[in-house]
Parts: sequence; C-alpha cells; structure tokens
Amino acid sequence: RAGPLRLGVVANVDAAQADAAVRAVDRWVARRPGEERTCPAVAAPASPRAGTYSVDVPPGALSEVLIGVPLPPADANARAAAAWLAAALDGSDGLLGRALGGNGPTATPLARTWSAVVLGTPRAPALVVRLVGPDPSIDAAVAQVRALLDRLRHGALRDEDRTRAAAT
Repeated sequence: RAGPLRLGVVANVDAAQADAAVRAVDRWVARRPGEERTCPAVAAPASPRAGTYSVDVPPGALSEVLIGVPLPPADANARAAAAWLAAALDGSDGLLGRALGGNGPTATPLARTWSAVVLGTPRAPALVVRLVGPDPSIDAAVAQVRALLDRLRHGALRDEDRTRAAAT
C-alpha cells in the first residue's frame, strides 16, 4: 500500500482500450496525503459539421427538428445578439409563429410547437430552433425557418420585433 504501484494492461482491441483501462484504475488508486491527481487538459470541442441527420420515429408520432446555428465561443456580443434574436423568434406571436402560419383563424400551422433558445454556452454556443409537427408538413416548416433566418441575416428584423424581444 505504501510502495509504488505497477500495473500491466493487456487490451484485446486497440491502444485506446488499454488507455481507458489505465484511466479507470487511476481513479481508484488511493493517494498519499498531500498528493494530488492532475486532471488532463480539456480538448477543444469539435467544429460543427453542417448536415441533416434523421432518426426513424414510430408511425403516427410527431416529427421533431432541431436547427442549430453555431456562434463564436469567445464572442459575448454574438451570444447576446443571438439571445435577443431567440426572444424575437420565440412564442406564438413571435417571428416563428408568423413564419409557420399559425396566426389566422383558418390557417393550419406547419408545426404544432416551436421554440428558439441559445444553448451550449460558454464552450460551444449555438442558436437552436426546435420544431415539432406532423411528418407531412415538417419539411415545409424547416424550409420556412431557413428562409426566415436568411432574411434576418440580411437585416429583416423590424422595430416591432425588437420591441417584442425586449419585452420578453
């Protein structure tokens, strides 16, 4: 117990398996008073990859879509602007509600629920838009949201939208 510990690991898959075993054992080794285990440096998060990833849902279940817009991790101003934008997008009377067509008495919305929020701060922040709706209309809802985000990128945010976001 007071002497050095030697450990031999035989892995049957690859070196990563052996490294995982050594890390697991190291967590259980008792340290002497005053000795400290240093944690490894945290690796930078992987860069976001654009793409569409689908998951099969049971028949009759509602489809759910998450649209993520990555933000620069070190830019507090970009995160603040994205939080304001999320406030303008969110809600039944927000920009998403108007874009998805749920504002008229006879209008059938393209999604049943929607929301916008900034997640992942401080290391991997992103503006995330969530849509939930029936499968036949979800693709049209995604197209509407992408078009809305593109219009906003080109300066389509109106003063009344800013006022609503500030009140939110």
